[in-house]
Formats: sequence, structure tokens, C-alpha cells
Amino acid sequence: MRKLGSIFLVALMSGIITLGAYKLFLEPKNVSSVSVAPNYTRNVSLGSENIDFTVAAETAIHSVVHVKT
Repeated sequence: MRKLGSIFLVALMSGIITLGAYKLFLEPKNVSSVSVAPNYTRNVSLGSENIDFTVAAETAIHSVVHVKT
């Protein structure tokens, strides 16, 4: 019974030391800074052209894929 208590005490102390080391060294610090959100709504001018994928679809549909295992 005494050996079980000492094992439990060592396990408890190692857990506390590990948690303390994590909090001290690895946890990121909360530094509040004001940052401007990036503007993802840029104007992209594609013009009034229509994109036609029929030629690409016709050439890709007849391709054969052979997979060796």
C-alpha cells in the first residue's frame, strides 16, 4: 500500500511539473494588438468574355488512365 501511494505521489508531481512547464514555456502569450483585416474584395476585371470549356472537356473525356497497383 505504501508503494502504491508513493507511485501516485510521483505521478501527481510529474503531472503538475509538466503542466507548469507547458504554461510557462509553450503556451502563447496573449498580446492584444489592433490589426487591419485584409481586403479580399479586390476588383478582378474578366471583361465581358465568356469562358468556354467545351474544347477542354472534349479532349479530356477520351483520355485513358491506367493505374498499376
